[in-house]
Amino acid sequence: MKIYLKLVVLFFSAYFLSACSVFDYSKHVTYQDKAGEVSVELLRKIKVGKTDRDWMVIQFGTPGNEVNISETQDLLSWELEETHERNASIFPLLRYNSAKTKTRFLHVVLEKDRVKKRWMDKNEHVDLGKVKSELTPKKSFFEKLKSLDFFGQSSSDNEKKEKISQL
Repeated sequence: MKIYLKLVVLFFSAYFLSACSVFDYSKHVTYQDKAGEVSVELLRKIKVGKTDRDWMVIQFGTPGNEVNISETQDLLSWELEETHERNASIFPLLRYNSAKTKTRFLHVVLEKDRVKKRWMDKNEHVDLGKVKSELTPKKSFFEKLKSLDFFGQSSSDNEKKEKISQL
């Protein structure tokens, strides 16, 4: 019985000494480029249609990769190190700390020196065909329907006019 009483007293003593924090858990993500730390707030400031090339270069430095997609579009890429830190503690006695780092790439498509699209990726190389298709405006259902004739074949306006004139 004395052992149980000692364990209970020990448990409550540890509880009160820990300032009532029985369990504490935190998670933090940071980014770093060649010049130093890049805040998550800075990444959130990249706005489509508003942020320009000069701001990107001032904030992130010279891009590691720059590809011309078309006359008015460029793809810029920067290499960043992403670190996930996790900390947990149960009472002040048991603690767990871990940090995992991986390489990520910030890709930005500029159109006329303004951000058209931005994303983070684990791949350094970008599928330009996919990016071009995503940036190309899509025809609406009605535009597609308008370009079809009765047999489901696509035809231009001139061909339609010729068919009508033949009637």
